[in-house]
Amino acid sequence: MSERNLNAYYYEFFGTGSDAIDSILESVARAGKAYHHTGEWGPSGEGDNTPSDWIQEAANIAAERERERMDGDRKFLAEIYRHVSGAQEGNFVDYQHIETMLIDWIDELDNALATHKQAADGGVRHE
Repeated sequence: MSERNLNAYYYEFFGTGSDAIDSILESVARAGKAYHHTGEWGPSGEGDNTPSDWIQEAANIAAERERERMDGDRKFLAEIYRHVSGAQEGNFVDYQHIETMLIDWIDELDNALATHKQAADGGVRHE
């Protein structure tokens, strides 16, 4: 679970179990602490990073992490397909190796889902 500050003055977010998503929530909480009116979150003409920039950057990083995860999943499935298609060409296929790869992948997904479910009792808490 991430150790992000998800507390603003009048509201608080609960961690989701995903550091990338919690980063977005933290950016919103920081913006809420720094500027109480969302109209002040945009460009001020000073050239500094604004709260809307913080939120956008956190979202961009989260999207990149998701693309990397999906690319990893795609490569994994392509590797499984390569092993299985070898059998169709008459090549030896180590089904035990494929089974081990699939079990490890499922365990990884189960662990990630358990982390997210554990954090899912969150939401926005109003003080």
